[in-house]
Amino acid sequence: MTTYAGRTAVITGGAHGIGLAIAKRLVEGGARILVTCADPADLARARTELGRTARLTTATPPAPDAVTGHLGRVDHLFVHAARPDS
Repeated sequence: MTTYAGRTAVITGGAHGIGLAIAKRLVEGGARILVTCADPADLARARTELGRTARLTTATPPAPDAVTGHLGRVDHLFVHAARPDS
C-alpha cells in the first residue's frame, strides 16, 4: 500500500463517487485532506466514511486561507467536481 503520511490534498467534489474514493485512499494512507462539496447532505455522509481527520467544507472553491490554515501547503489537488444538471 502506498503511504501518504505527511502529504496533503484538496479534493473538489470529494463527497461522492470518484472524489470520495480518492479521499478514502488518501486518508487510509495517512494524508491530511480538505474535501469540498456543495451539498451538505453529501458531506455528512462522507464524514461517516472519512472520519474526523478529514476537513470537509461546502465552500466551492474554498478560500485559500482556509486551505493553508488547515493543510499548511497543498501537495495534491484533485479538481473534478461536476453536477449532472450543470
